[in-house]
Amino acid sequence: MNFIYFIISLFKSDNTKFDANLENLASLTNHSSNINFKIEYANIGEKGEMIKNDFTFSVYDYIDEYELGVFKVICKNEECKIKNNYFTGFCISIQNLIILQRIFYDSNKKCTSELITYDPIIGDVVILGEIGNFELSVYYPNDKLIIGYNHNDEIQINI
Repeated sequence: MNFIYFIISLFKSDNTKFDANLENLASLTNHSSNINFKIEYANIGEKGEMIKNDFTFSVYDYIDEYELGVFKVICKNEECKIKNNYFTGFCISIQNLIILQRIFYDSNKKCTSELITYDPIIGDVVILGEIGNFELSVYYPNDKLIIGYNHNDEIQINI
């Protein structure tokens, strides 16, 4: 777990937002040793930078010095179902599942996001639903409620 924090702290800038629940990312990597993947914040490639900028703009309606933290999952195993996917820093763990906000371009080439569950033990992914252009920021475990926002609206998602 400390290794993940160390790696992220090397690349974290004051202008990039990272989620406070990064211990769940450490949990994700610890339970996925058979899949052999890593989380990359710094070198997400040209496509990753485009997704990060487009998603940041769609959430905040501007791109300034501040940007959303976006990471890419890099897997050596071809069977990894989240290989080369991009995610926000939103990450929670519920009943041995990791819930993540995946960012992608839809069929109309617009940047959007969806909520997924990832089972780090067997590698299964389930799409819970499309979120759109919202930054998920808070999870209330007692209410099983996720809160997100963008420049115009707030979203509430019951799990």
